[in-house]
Amino acid sequence: MANFTLVKGASLAEINSKVADAQAAQAGAEAARDAAFVNADIYADTAAGLAATAEGDQFQVLSGDEFIRYRHDTGDVATEVGRFPTAAAVAAIDSYPKNGLDAIKRAASQVMDVVWYGNSHVVKDGKGLRKALAARLAQQFGGWATPIDVYFNQSGIGASGWSADLGKFVIDTFPAAYVANGATLAGSWTSGATFLAPGTIVDNAAATRSFVDPTHNLRVHYQYAGFAAGAGSFKIGMRQQESPWTPIFTSDAISTVSAAGDTMLMGHYDLAASAGRTGYYGVMINPSGQTITGPFMATMLRVEDRDATHGVSFNTGFTAGGYSLYYIVTSVLAKDDNAEINYFAELRRLQIARGQTPNIVIGCNEGHNQRNETLQPSLGRRAITDSDGPLALLDNFEALQRHIDDLWRSQGWDVREVTYLFWVDHPPQGGDDAEMTGYRQIMTTLGAALPRTSVVDSAALVSEAELSSTSSYIDGLHLVNTLGAGYDLLAQRFVASL
Repeated sequence: MANFTLVKGASLAEINSKVADAQAAQAGAEAARDAAFVNADIYADTAAGLAATAEGDQFQVLSGDEFIRYRHDTGDVATEVGRFPTAAAVAAIDSYPKNGLDAIKRAASQVMDVVWYGNSHVVKDGKGLRKALAARLAQQFGGWATPIDVYFNQSGIGASGWSADLGKFVIDTFPAAYVANGATLAGSWTSGATFLAPGTIVDNAAATRSFVDPTHNLRVHYQYAGFAAGAGSFKIGMRQQESPWTPIFTSDAISTVSAAGDTMLMGHYDLAASAGRTGYYGVMINPSGQTITGPFMATMLRVEDRDATHGVSFNTGFTAGGYSLYYIVTSVLAKDDNAEINYFAELRRLQIARGQTPNIVIGCNEGHNQRNETLQPSLGRRAITDSDGPLALLDNFEALQRHIDDLWRSQGWDVREVTYLFWVDHPPQGGDDAEMTGYRQIMTTLGAALPRTSVVDSAALVSEAELSSTSSYIDGLHLVNTLGAGYDLLAQRFVASL
């Protein structure tokens, strides 16, 4: 019971404090504005204020994003009597999303990224909840960029061999592509960042696609290694990913030679808008008819719609089939912080380049696999030994949240840029057992009280009875991937609830 009290008290206090701070800031700014017109002019510094006022009078000095109010006391002493935020500071308080749901809703007027961590119902390339959510969110808000990935699984490519310095940029969710110095690799159209226009809803069992309008002005971003030794090069290309498989472009050779030594470099390729580009397209590293010459290493590839003014890009931070949140968080904590910082920095970079405050939602789903967890204690500050219990689930989610917040703080980024959304898995066929009931209860109460966090209870979106009546279950637990049922039905209901 002490754990419940500690979590609830601390979390609610923080949330209430934020609300109170925002309200106080607004009230203070209004009071400062009114008072300034009465008897407290603004001066460059305290010396100027003292020189211009008599004893007993008050004056103000602008310092950063707040006004400091002083009283002119005997002996030319400036005594601080209050601080009030500027109008710009008050506006900034309201400019950040309150939680994950608020952040997603803002995709109606700005671009934003979802980064999902989850179990087998959310997969990086294939069927599942991740694909259904990506499609339905893009249909509702539009899509503005493909997810960050290296999209390179061609036979003959290496997944190791780089230097320790370059290894700091590698996240194992997106294995880097590597060709050794002096080696070559013939091109192939086998993998890439594939996309359809937003609003195009296809059978959810088909290959994963992201949602960017191919008729718009596009920019292909790629991160690759520069090497002190060797004379490596590669090309990128784009083609239609369905008959007649028309090639759209192949870039000039991109050199991997770097006078600065082994380091990561960013490049981009711009493609002008064309009304004739309809359908399904893909951008690849090393297209057919070309050759990579080592040394070569690539860690990121992403397609941005330069004409989109708002929308969602749905990314996968980490996924593991058949594993609980304990395993997912353990794996994330084992990563090199530099690699994660590199990943999040790129998400932020493209949003900032558009003149907006970064808006990134960390999504996470769990429930089913938690019931089988045996490893303990949990990874948060509570160290719960009841490994498959509700408190362990809450504690492991909070450990993930704290880790990502710490990454933000380590770079001096404002943690208000990142919000959280926890998705409690759908009910198994036959209904929830006691464990699933406990997970729903704790996450919709204490979980929802965590800072900047929303909780979605999928059982409140679609009941077990409705999933059964729509033939959504495959094996009593996993769901079908057809339109209008299973994961797609859950995604539709979620988007409709926003």
